[in-house]
Order: sequence, then C-alpha cells, then structure tokens
Amino acid sequence: MYAQAMQEFGLDGAGVNVCIIDSGVDYNHPELGGCWKTEGCPWQLGYDFLGDEYRGEGTPLKPSDFPMDCLGHGTHVAGIIAGRGPQVHGVAPGATFGMYRVYSCPVNGSSYTDSSILLQAAEAAYNDGCNVINVSLGLTGWSEDAFGVYLSTLVDKGVNVAAAVGNDGVNGLQVASAPAVSHNLISVGSVENWSNTGNATTISTPAGERTIGISERGRNDVEFIFPSNTPVVLFEDDDGGYTGCNPTGADYTGSVVVVNRSDCPSETQGDIVQSQGGIGMIVINNVPGFTVMGLNEGTTIPAVTVRNEDGEFIINGIEQGDSTLVANFNTSATIDSPTAGLMSNFSSYGPSPELDLVPLISAPGANMWSTVPLNQGSYRSSSGTSLSSPYIAGCVALIRQRFPKMSAQQISHILITSATPLVDLKNNFKVNPYRSGSGLVNVYNAVRSRVFIDPPYIGINQTRWSQPSNLDDQGVRTISYSLNFTNTDAEKSASVMLTHQPATSYTLYDKQGNYDATFLEAEIMRAWPPGNSSVDQSTVPQV
Repeated sequence: MYAQAMQEFGLDGAGVNVCIIDSGVDYNHPELGGCWKTEGCPWQLGYDFLGDEYRGEGTPLKPSDFPMDCLGHGTHVAGIIAGRGPQVHGVAPGATFGMYRVYSCPVNGSSYTDSSILLQAAEAAYNDGCNVINVSLGLTGWSEDAFGVYLSTLVDKGVNVAAAVGNDGVNGLQVASAPAVSHNLISVGSVENWSNTGNATTISTPAGERTIGISERGRNDVEFIFPSNTPVVLFEDDDGGYTGCNPTGADYTGSVVVVNRSDCPSETQGDIVQSQGGIGMIVINNVPGFTVMGLNEGTTIPAVTVRNEDGEFIINGIEQGDSTLVANFNTSATIDSPTAGLMSNFSSYGPSPELDLVPLISAPGANMWSTVPLNQGSYRSSSGTSLSSPYIAGCVALIRQRFPKMSAQQISHILITSATPLVDLKNNFKVNPYRSGSGLVNVYNAVRSRVFIDPPYIGINQTRWSQPSNLDDQGVRTISYSLNFTNTDAEKSASVMLTHQPATSYTLYDKQGNYDATFLEAEIMRAWPPGNSSVDQSTVPQV
C-alpha cells in the first residue's frame, strides 16, 4: 500500500526527519546512502551515546564520533525505512534520517544500555528536530516507565513515536513491552509477510540439485554459512526415524545434520547433533512455512529450518547417496508465504497493565529482508515487531509529508482509523484488537482520508476522553463517549455509517473462570467463538 501512495501522490518522506533509537547503523551500506552527515547524505542527525565497550553500570561511556552498528539490529531496522534499492526498498527513502546509538557491541550474545542512555537519546532526537522517532526495543513493563513517559511528552510536542509491542505472544495476554504501552505512542504488532526473501542453501544429491530457502538463523545467532561440498547427512534414529531426539552412537563429525521437527524441543535436537560431531543442523518443518530454532546457550552450531515440501527432496536425495551443500551470504531465495497477512504468533498481546489498547496497529514484521552491516553479510531476513515498528514509522513520514500542518495526534488518529481489520481464519471473526490493534496499516487509505475521527478507539478503562459516572444503586458505573467526525475537505461532503463487527475473544481462563496454563503450553489462547458463527451464552468465557 505504501508503494501505491508513493506513486499516486509522489510521496517518499521528503522533508520529514525520521530518527531511530537503536544499536547504530552501518551508514557505509550502499543501500543506506554510503555516507554520514555529508552534503546530500540521507543521514544528517544522530550520535553514539556509549561506544563499543559499555557493559552496564560501573563501566565508562566511550562514545565515538559515528554511531556505527556492530550488533546489526539498527541497520536492519534502518533498511525498512531508508532502503534505496535494488534489494531493499524502504517505506520512506526520501526522508532525512538520524541514528541515536544506545547499544554497545555484543559480548557472549549480550549488548548493553540503560535508561539514562535511552533518555539522553530521546532528548537529543527532539532537540535535533526529529518529526518521527522509531523505538524497536523494550521489555514487559508499565506505561510509567521513565523512557516511555518522556516519549509520550514528545508526542504532545509534535513528534510521532512508533514503538514495537514485543515478541512475547506465546506467553499470553498482557505481555506488551514498555515503552510501547505508554500513552500517545503508536504501539505496533506484527503481520506475516506476503513473501519470504532470505538466505538459501544449495543442496546437491544423487537425485539432483536444488537451491532451498532457509529460515532465519537460530537463537544463538550463529550464521548458517558453509563452503562448497560440505557433507550433509540424515540423523538416523535407532528406530529408523530422523528426529535426533535421542543420542545414538553415530559420528557426524564435519557434516551438517538434517532432522525432522518433532515432539522434542529444537534445543534438545541441537545439543544432540552437536554432541555427535555435527557442524550445523537443518530442521525440516512439519507445518507450512518456517520457524526460528530455539537453541540452548551451549549450542554453538548454526541451525535453520526448511519448509516441509523441501524436506521431502532433501530426505529422498540423501537416502540415495552422498550429498553436499553450500551456503553463503550471496545465495538467497524468495518464497510465497503460506501465512501471508496473518498475525505473527510471536507478536505480543495487549492489553497494557492499565487495560489500555495495545497494539494500536499492525504491519509486516515477519521474514523481513533488509540491510545488515557489510561485515555481517549486507542483507538478512529477520522477524519481530522490531521490524513492523519502522514500517509504521515510514508510513507516518509519508502521511506527514502529505499533511504537513497536521498535529502528531491527528496523524496517529488517521493512521489508526484507516487500517484494514484482520480476519481470524479459525472462525472468520475479526482479530481481537488486543492482538492486532485496528488492523493492518493501509497508508494509501490514510493519505486519501478526508474524515478525522476523534477518539480513534475506545478501550477498557479508557478515561482520557470521558469520565465514568458515580456508582448507581446497583454498584455499577457507566461511561459515555462522543465520537466526533470532522470533514477536512471543504469542497466535498462526507457520509458516515456506523456498523459493528464482532471479533474473537481471547482468555486464559476456562468457562468456570479458572486459570488454565495449558493454553500457554499449547502456545495458543482459548478463543471464543471457537469456530461457529453463533454460540450459546454458556460458552462465553468468564474472565
């Protein structure tokens, strides 16, 4: 939709300052401009606030003159907004950009920052004249988080702030991250991408050769990179299967080992493959699409998943004889996603701890092909609300370019109210707003919008726009809201029609009101209605 808005209205974010608070940026990347604060350079704003060696409280801050990214996260985020092609096309490539580096270089997988550094970065971004700030970071918390409170005040001063809602969707309700839960911020959930462009491996077997798309690297962040003619073998279970769930006497030294996704955790599979000499692991998924492998801290081999249809080729080929593979940064593949347009399972659920609506909107955030530092391979596919948030930041830049006189609040309202509600395919009801917010961003609708709606949503405990009554005789409070519709076009009338569409209800409680941990163990929440269009009242979840 942003491409349609760019073409029809000539929008690219020009004249808007978009700033990113993150781990830095490899500004030398050719698709990000290849420059820093020179004439004509897209990167004119930003600083390094801590340096490479910061390790938390008690260690010195040694900021450098340039916010160079050694973690990779910030460069990936930057590409989604600022990418200039040919591989990565950002949402608002014509904007002026700033990077405010707040994370040190990783040590043993950990990078460091603290709240004082985050506050300094936010203050500097405001003083530098940033119109839009993206914050793809956070932990589960409250709206009163100091960083979130400060960002909220910036919205009152005219700055739009997009914030990732978090990646804890498998942990149930009310797990959204701070600062995204803070008032005024545009909290962003993740939708599955329509196509998956990512790294690939070429596997050669007696049955033929195929270049196969692979998932993101496993949770240990070890790249799946192997030279030509690296042996690839099947993990042979004692019972004849290929699960790798139990140790065997086989020696897989020097080989990449293939296993089927099974009932045992990928952490167990990774430990066993590594203990038997494997130098890498490929897990064949048992459902459509990819998943990201969880790995234990001591697992140092790279691990990826492949689609189940590619798994058939791999197994049949290796069973016929010796097979090899090659995998490098130069090999990629694009595959249609079977889950396109659905909410990502990792995307955190609301509501906020104060029962406010989060996320407010959703955008593509799964399997996003974007830039990474040149020394990390230049490009990578990654997933997370960290990547849907910059998509929204870019959309905000397009809207600000289109409507330069609108306030930050008005722009947020237009963005939210123009989104497309998502459908829950389990029951054909709308996805619950605490899952998706107002739905999938539709910036084309936003830049064509003529009607301004205030407030843009009504949530539980929503007292910012109206106050509840006193208790009545039955101990009940009531609250009334006024919806205001403003036609911004003086030459055309606008018709308003109000309708109601039911949405799926989520709960972690059974029908008797008892908390049921099995909902979390199954990585889904009990949904109501379960699949039919009408249900008896007795099935309504008691929360």
